[in-house]
Amino acid sequence: MFFHLPSFIQVGPLSLWGIITSLIMVGGGLMFLLQIQISRSALRITWPLLALVGWALVLLLVTYHITLPGVQNVIVWTGVVLTIWVAAWEQVRTQSLSRLIGGIMPFVTLYLCVYGTTTVAVGFQDPSVPLLLLIPMGFYAAQHALKVKDRRWLLAALVVLLMLMRARTPMAIGFVLLALAEIQRSPRLAWLKVVGIGGSALAVFALLIAYYEPFRVAFFEGDNAVQLGGLALNTSGRAYLWSTVWASFLESPWYGQGLGASAQLIRAIGSQAEHPHNDYLRLMHDMGLIGLGWWILFALSSYGLVRLGLRQALHPDEAVWHVTARNALLVISLSMITDNAVVYAFVMYPLGVLLGISAGFTRSTSRRGTP
Repeated sequence: MFFHLPSFIQVGPLSLWGIITSLIMVGGGLMFLLQIQISRSALRITWPLLALVGWALVLLLVTYHITLPGVQNVIVWTGVVLTIWVAAWEQVRTQSLSRLIGGIMPFVTLYLCVYGTTTVAVGFQDPSVPLLLLIPMGFYAAQHALKVKDRRWLLAALVVLLMLMRARTPMAIGFVLLALAEIQRSPRLAWLKVVGIGGSALAVFALLIAYYEPFRVAFFEGDNAVQLGGLALNTSGRAYLWSTVWASFLESPWYGQGLGASAQLIRAIGSQAEHPHNDYLRLMHDMGLIGLGWWILFALSSYGLVRLGLRQALHPDEAVWHVTARNALLVISLSMITDNAVVYAFVMYPLGVLLGISAGFTRSTSRRGTP
């Protein structure tokens, strides 16, 4: 897919994605220097991520454990901070960034759906598509939850597409987004809606297991490392990776083994994977419990700001962006359990933009001047 192609193109020691990420970070830094105003809202959610970057640099200097994946991770996280700052200021300054993103969202969704349907038709599996598709799903779920537009059938169709793409974790997250949207839309019928959505999900799941062989293979053939209710579930090799990385983490739980060490460990054991496929475990292994703590604080502070913005929202069209940012944060937080979202620039930067828009809508004084 387009989003993965730069990963396979090497320019010296860096992949093309690494260079693109670096350019975004430098460009964001220059924009920041040209209009140096950081709203308190943006600063409130980014200081833990800045602390995470600072802790990563300390580890690099103290341990001198410098790896290319580790450096790229720091660049991605720094880019997210700059993305939030620039997006927040642009939203405050022009009030048009949200309209721009809302305008291109249908085209992004259409592209992802067409590409995803094509991969299903030819039997090819691209793990980046389902993860990316959850971002616009969060936007449509917000519209549905706040009764701006009825997106029930669109959300259901996107969930079915995720199932056809055999995307197990994104499929589950898609159901969560749909359930939360229905609950928020009609709180009085919350339990009835949850039961209905759950029953429908089980019915579709059973049909796919019975009649769609690639779906059955994705769940029940492979390493079968997890036993659940008498069923052996396929973890696609994750169980072995997790146990290996966990054992290494226990050797240095507070400070970690060094930035990028998990990727090195996985290569050392002969795995074809490039990541531990659990970002919480990655942060713990590479940066210790201190690093994980900074990330959790970033997530909690972002959620707190989104809730504040939602309470302040004067119009449903404004509230949609706070709920969209919340949904994106939820998508990233849940996908980190089995995936590598925290180091994917093409996922983290959209999160930064949405959090920045939410911060821009949240009324507070700026650090330098008044927005």
